[in-house]
Amino acid sequence: MLSQRERFRSWIPHGFDFLNPAETRIQLDLKEQVRQKFQAAGYQEIVPPMFDFARTFSLTARGAAQNPVFQVQAGEGERLAVRSDLTVQVVKAVANRRLKQEFPARYSYIQPVFQDRPWGSGSSREILQAGVELVGEAGPARFDEILSLARECLAACGGRPRILYGDVRFLEHLFQMIPERARADLSLAFHNKDTGRIQRISEEAGLATDLSRILIEVPLTFGGAEAMARLKELCAGQPPLLEILNEAAQRTDVIFDFSLVRELSYYTGPVFEAYIDDSNETVFTGGVYDDLYGEFTDDRQPACGFALNLSTLVEQRAAEA
Repeated sequence: MLSQRERFRSWIPHGFDFLNPAETRIQLDLKEQVRQKFQAAGYQEIVPPMFDFARTFSLTARGAAQNPVFQVQAGEGERLAVRSDLTVQVVKAVANRRLKQEFPARYSYIQPVFQDRPWGSGSSREILQAGVELVGEAGPARFDEILSLARECLAACGGRPRILYGDVRFLEHLFQMIPERARADLSLAFHNKDTGRIQRISEEAGLATDLSRILIEVPLTFGGAEAMARLKELCAGQPPLLEILNEAAQRTDVIFDFSLVRELSYYTGPVFEAYIDDSNETVFTGGVYDDLYGEFTDDRQPACGFALNLSTLVEQRAAEA
């Protein structure tokens, strides 16, 4: 094993790396392609600060097994953190009128985020993100706007996505019928599609047969129109769930997956994430987070947006070159 001195002399910390000249040219090209799409859609580019209060980023990790934030102790005792999530920073700035905006407010960014991932996870700790935040716009059209823009940006970068669609409200309604002590374990089981664990949780909690069947089958029921038909059949006795499914059925060219569970805790409605061929990395994520604005002010404004992982696209294009 190398000594600390030898590591310093020869290694870069895991999860960080240089871009060589070819990769740098690819990154600059992708940034310009995405920037043009954002501008054409009416989004103004901004640059959030690299550091913020650690409590700001704690909003993204409530209930998560690990808080991936790099934290530092400032000279006056302040707990600061390196930027790990751009959404909370932009919504916070809008809520506090730091950007002097009118509503609806449309902002974009192309900036790195930093997340502390464990050795051996294979995850980068520096990720270049390009994204948008739409604040103060209500109604279903806003979700279509951001999803369409995400598709356009990825197409401009040469990617063809497989888009998963879910809705946080679906799981929230299910969880209301489940003892609170079992919800954290159930959330993890959903994320892992571990139906054996879900069945054990259902039995230990003494859940009704119809509810238990929904919990066990939903993680394995995903796809297009056929999956949606099966989900409606499963949820026939649950009008709130059927309402959510009927809303979702209006979406096209998506893979319905209502077991979609996020590490980020601020989502409140429809969510999506996308993958590209030959990669297990999420290439973009997004959704609705109508309660996030209220974390920073007594006012309330609806909000939604997405973030595109440009680092993954750079790696893919460099590998193809």
